[in-house]
Amino acid sequence: MKIGDAPSRIGLWAGVATILVLAGCASRDVGSRVSPSPATPWQPPPEGRMPPPPPKPPPAIPAAYLQPGATISLEQVLDVALRNNPVTRTAWYQARAAAANLGAKRSEYFPDLDLGANLTRSKQTSVGGRFITLQTTYGPSLNLSWLLLDVGGRAADVDEARNALFAADWTHDAVIQNLVLQVEIAFYQYQNAKAQAAA
Repeated sequence: MKIGDAPSRIGLWAGVATILVLAGCASRDVGSRVSPSPATPWQPPPEGRMPPPPPKPPPAIPAAYLQPGATISLEQVLDVALRNNPVTRTAWYQARAAAANLGAKRSEYFPDLDLGANLTRSKQTSVGGRFITLQTTYGPSLNLSWLLLDVGGRAADVDEARNALFAADWTHDAVIQNLVLQVEIAFYQYQNAKAQAAA
């Protein structure tokens, strides 16, 4: 070891120790990572903020309805409302999910078939590496299982899923009927206000 190397190593170790101490102090800085008081909401740093929501698509309104001076009937207003209402879309998706759940429950009647394959390659040496043995094993595997008797458990699951689907479909119909009623009330209130303004 040379005499000139000792100061540079001491400086290096001092720098590393300083960085570790500063990192330890920074990790204990709890006050800057939470809100300043129980009554103040927390303001997240830029990397902790939620990304902005994607832009909403424009409503599906036929171009003929948007022409200046076009007269729109109640049926056309209902058409636009049914196409763009998020409540009817949510009820429709819930009905589709219930239909998919019914299909999943019905699939319990079918057998389960699992097909797999196995490939193993090993290398062994003996006598100090003089003899090398390579061994390859492979083979497919097939497993079939089928529940034949369950004392009505699957049938009860299917009946429950079917009734849930009926409830979801009736809910979707009720949501459509409520929307139609609300649109009709708003349409006739608008026509009444327009007639009163003209009078």
